[in-house]
Order: sequence, then structure tokens, then C-alpha cells
Amino acid sequence: MIQRTHVDHAQGLNPQPFDLLLHQIHALCGWTILGLVGIRILLRCFWGAPVLLETMPLWQRKAATINHAFLYGVLIALPATGTAAMYVTQAAVPFHRALVYFGVALVAIHVAAAVAHGVAGAGIFRRMLPNWLAPRDV
Repeated sequence: MIQRTHVDHAQGLNPQPFDLLLHQIHALCGWTILGLVGIRILLRCFWGAPVLLETMPLWQRKAATINHAFLYGVLIALPATGTAAMYVTQAAVPFHRALVYFGVALVAIHVAAAVAHGVAGAGIFRRMLPNWLAPRDV
């Protein structure tokens, strides 16, 4: 099995053109996500965050707020550290990699909580949809 490792261009290694293409696609995806997160944050500033259910225990509401804050933070920090690693210093690579693992953990927690609330019948999946798309109770 071939293990892919990070190529340090400063050491004079010459990456293959396909590797450079994949690197650019990866960077463009990160910058796109950063832009979408910026739009999402602006939307939350203008229209506010969805109201958490009063039927949820206080600790769950606080956990949800903290998880969302960390998700936004990671989604901003990932492109920042990736760009720093690409254009400024390779010292940002370990931070970028750690943020990836932290972000995956946050997403797993987020999905697990949504599924748990969905199974409990809290209508959480309907609340995630935009108002114009969410089915209405009759």
C-alpha cells in the first residue's frame, strides 16, 4: 500500500501536475465554503438564528449553541489555516489537520443530536428546512 505524504515544496520536491490540480481544487473548495459560511453568518445576523425548542432541556440548548459556534469557527479557521499553509508557512499544516479532526467530531455530534431529536419526534428535520420548503401541519 502506498502512503501519501505531504509534499514540502520548500525542500525542492517537484509535485506532479495532477497533484497540483487536486491541491488547487481543494483550496477552491475551502474558499467557497468560507464564502458560504460568510453568507450564512450574514443571514443569521439579519434574520436571527432559529429558536431552540423550549421543550429541550437547558443543557441541550446550551450544547447546541456551543456546537454551532464551534462549527462556524472551524469552518472559518479551516480555509484560513489552509491558505496560510499554502502561501505563508508550512507551520500551519498541523493546525489545519487538527481542525479537520475537530470539525469531523463536531459534525458527528451535530448529526447524532439531529437524529436523536428526529427519532424523538421533535420535528427537528422540518425545522432545518427553509420556511418556503418545509411541509406544513394541517
